Amino acid sequence: MLELSSINHREIYRYLGYGSSQPDTATASLVKKVEKKLLRVIRPRHIYRLFRITPVSGGVQLEDGKLFLPGNDIYRHLKGCKRAVLMAATLAADTDRFLKKLQFFDMAEAAIANSAANTAIEQVCDAVAEEIKNRLPLLYQTSRYSPGYGDLPISIQKEFLNILDAPKKIGLTVTTNSIMVPEKSVSAIIGLSEKPFSRKRRSCRECNLHETCMFRLRGSRCDS
Repeated sequence: MLELSSINHREIYRYLGYGSSQPDTATASLVKKVEKKLLRVIRPRHIYRLFRITPVSGGVQLEDGKLFLPGNDIYRHLKGCKRAVLMAATLAADTDRFLKKLQFFDMAEAAIANSAANTAIEQVCDAVAEEIKNRLPLLYQTSRYSPGYGDLPISIQKEFLNILDAPKKIGLTVTTNSIMVPEKSVSAIIGLSEKPFSRKRRSCRECNLHETCMFRLRGSRCDS
């Protein structure tokens, strides 16, 4: 089981809208206070599986017909990959309860805690990617690509998690609207190739969240 001993403050500030700027002393102090509280309640859990994949018309097929990943974007993302990892990670239900409780008592702390939780789950995902790299050191990884990105429909979320046995193994389920529960969770595909990738950075305009993305509206990017 992965454990976090700290949460990246710079990323928390970025989620809060500070960009590359530093917050005032009072805000920085509050971030440290909330970080300590959050680290006491998060219970990072993860699971992943390796699959052989085949590019086909209109998407990518996992081995033995286990799951079809529809869309031209995921096809391009996994181009050159013969294998891929399906992964899921969560901060667990206690985190959701903590965040909801804060909303009733302190909205400033709640906003910071939400940003800190978003940062924490990304750190967990980074650690999972590093774990995969250590297990398969001769293979190159693509960036993570999640259901709901580009034209990969979020509606595959339930089948995606079921293939990983995520509901049983890490307590991660989905609603009828394909929203993950617990909320602070991530599912993603990582392509694996024997050759390094040489790709241009993906345009924000290709993303389904282009019109509402908080990073774009603040003049930055989610990957910057």
